[in-house]
Amino acid sequence: MTRLLKNILLILLPVIVMLAVYLVYDPFEVIYASKTHYKDPHINYNWDYNQTETLIRNYAERRYDSFIFGSSRSLAFRCSDWQKHIDSTRTLHYAAAAETLYGIHTKFTYLAAHDMPIRNCLILLDTGLMAVTWNSSGLLYLKHPKLSGDSLADFHLTFFRAFMDHSFFLGYVTYKATGTVPKMFRHKFLDGQIVDPVTGDKIRSDWDKALAENSDRYYENLKAFFYPRDETKKSYHPAVIKKVQLQYLTEIRQILAANGTNYKVIISPNYDQKYIDRDDLARLQEIFGRENVYDYSGINDFTRDFHNYYEPSHFRPTVARGIMEEVYRR
Repeated sequence: MTRLLKNILLILLPVIVMLAVYLVYDPFEVIYASKTHYKDPHINYNWDYNQTETLIRNYAERRYDSFIFGSSRSLAFRCSDWQKHIDSTRTLHYAAAAETLYGIHTKFTYLAAHDMPIRNCLILLDTGLMAVTWNSSGLLYLKHPKLSGDSLADFHLTFFRAFMDHSFFLGYVTYKATGTVPKMFRHKFLDGQIVDPVTGDKIRSDWDKALAENSDRYYENLKAFFYPRDETKKSYHPAVIKKVQLQYLTEIRQILAANGTNYKVIISPNYDQKYIDRDDLARLQEIFGRENVYDYSGINDFTRDFHNYYEPSHFRPTVARGIMEEVYRR
């Protein structure tokens, strides 16, 4: 029996060591409550969880009343720029990586349930975001359990499993010991990001630094990713607004109406230059009001120039500033 126990302990020892390191360092900032997040610029955090925690832990002090909703494409819309167009500085970039309509709806529902006012908001939408009406999975995309109502145990198990990944664990412990991420593990880490601890604005300092040093070289290195687009004809995304989407969008509109919110719904200027389906656009205009919906999908001045993008998935802050100038001037 003693021998059997020893063998079991030997088998479990790596997991015990990993668990001990995980509990001590809390690498993804999901174990211990904190008012300040994103402490390590090399860790790719769950933006949804950290922003929800920022809201919860800091609301009594910050009294957030203005919110930016969207996916990582909303990175370009920085609160520091947005504050110039609205009547509040109590802004929170309440977005998530690969955000979904489900995620935006849960955030609105949470704010309403906790009597948190919404004086201003920007809602950045695209077809891919609106198509998803269920909780996401995975380390970066899973919603905060206080939004989703899903199992807290399953939530934490997802993060611990990610931590146990061979490449991440070895890279992480080496990084903590030496201060440097080994080259062979860098694909699991970020080269650097800056996050505003109050608003949650995320700035990819690695991208901006590379562009500032040599923008020609930056785009030359990425030229294979910037695929050609045919601007001689229009192409459209398929329609995605169906029964559940209509329900979520209508409920969001009702919350906005109850708050008397000054809001703008922006259809993202994606590099693919595909237009949002015309029926989907008409439904958004019907729900939110034609005067509040701004369609930047398809072929336009923003999407024509590839220099307006970090890479095909994310446009740059200059684009967001231009959009805000237009929509608030109107």
